[in-house]
Amino acid sequence: MLYYDEISIGNKVLLHNGKIDVKYPGLYLVRGINGSGKSLLLSNINNHLTCEHVYIRQSSKQIFSNLSVKDNILLNNGDESILLDLLTKFNFLSILDLDSKTLSGGEKRLVSILRGLCVKDAFLLLDEPTNDLD
Repeated sequence: MLYYDEISIGNKVLLHNGKIDVKYPGLYLVRGINGSGKSLLLSNINNHLTCEHVYIRQSSKQIFSNLSVKDNILLNNGDESILLDLLTKFNFLSILDLDSKTLSGGEKRLVSILRGLCVKDAFLLLDEPTNDLD
């Protein structure tokens, strides 16, 4: 069960307090027009979650330049075997050879997505995760 508070922009209430029943495993999509509160809803749910979860926002590009790309990806207790499987499957092993200091915006986004996908059994909240990707 995912709970959220009232969500409003200015004086306009977009959603009243509520809950969303989700089954695990599952894939759920939040749809709506621009400005309808999708990102606010995910952010609000993120603030209420007590289980292990990863929240990847539209602007998730946090990179620690003093760490290798691999260490940046495995930062949140990531599983190295999951990482290697993903990189091999999608032919992205070369990203591990890059320097964290020189990653492009799209490469930073890829690192943040991989960071979330490598956390075993985590609940993932993804808010436009493919922005900046080719």
